[in-house]
Amino acid sequence: MRDPATKEKIVNPKLIEFLNEPGAQEAIVDLIYKLAKRNLAWEDAHIGNMYFFKNPDTKQWVAGLFDTDRIIKWDAQRSGGSMQAWFGYVEAQLMLEDQQVMSLYNSDLNRYRGAFSESKDYFGKFPGPYFPSAEFFAEKVFEWKGWIKFDPKTRRFVKGLIDPAVVEKRFPHLFDPDRLHELPLSKQNREMANPALDNLFIDDVIPLNLDDPFWKSSRAIPWKLPDGVPAILLANRYMAAEPFAVIG
Repeated sequence: MRDPATKEKIVNPKLIEFLNEPGAQEAIVDLIYKLAKRNLAWEDAHIGNMYFFKNPDTKQWVAGLFDTDRIIKWDAQRSGGSMQAWFGYVEAQLMLEDQQVMSLYNSDLNRYRGAFSESKDYFGKFPGPYFPSAEFFAEKVFEWKGWIKFDPKTRRFVKGLIDPAVVEKRFPHLFDPDRLHELPLSKQNREMANPALDNLFIDDVIPLNLDDPFWKSSRAIPWKLPDGVPAILLANRYMAAEPFAVIG
């Protein structure tokens, strides 16, 4: 939700309280990192698609996947299926609309332009990828989803919901000049490595079973993992008016 006057996101104060918990920001970055290091790209990486629990051994926050529907393998040659086309649309058009990803703002000069119906047809034929790697994509998702912000005057990332220094620990190329200039987004990028991947449903990512009747009948309330460790789901992105899970 955005303020109509300023167009800034209205952030639930309880979300800010949670993000100030020791290790909470690191847990978010670690989750996205675990996917990127396996050459997987997660487009919908906002707070409402994550859940959190404390590791019973380390007592540190851990983030898991609540919603897995917009995750793809980062292939050098995409198949052109609907989800691959969506990622192409996100990279070469959507991220740059309304100056959402300012670190690539100059790319607006050479991005694809078209109405939604035209874009759907175009990216079905040319799904990309348009970004060089899953790691690069993850860095831009941090910016796009408001986790960090880019200051075009200093050409540095600054704090959004989390500290960019926390992101940089896992994504050391975040501030590299090569990451912060225009891309030829009217052309697909075919020169990419594509290493073998583990199965997505790996132990350290821990996606939840969304087919469980629990999730179909409730919203934003505590959950129990199979081993009895309590977990929390933070409700509905940044919606200040929506219910918010009690932490603890």
